[in-house]
Amino acid sequence: MWGTRFLAGQYIEFGSLEQCASMQCPFCGQDSDKVVDSRSSEGGKTVRRRRECLSCGRRYTTYERQEEALRMTVLRR
Repeated sequence: MWGTRFLAGQYIEFGSLEQCASMQCPFCGQDSDKVVDSRSSEGGKTVRRRRECLSCGRRYTTYERQEEALRMTVLRR
């Protein structure tokens, strides 16, 4: 799992950076947008992006964060 994005009141999980790059507009469903503003928050752990859809012109906000990988240690006896 690469990370999680918060959009329109729900978390959306994506498995690769390519999936992260193509964002669908929650209003018209098109995947052509541009980032208008980008800021880091929560000490740099989360990125807040303000996006504008190139099809319908509406704006929406996404919150992106990378999930931390769990480390597993196997002990052999």
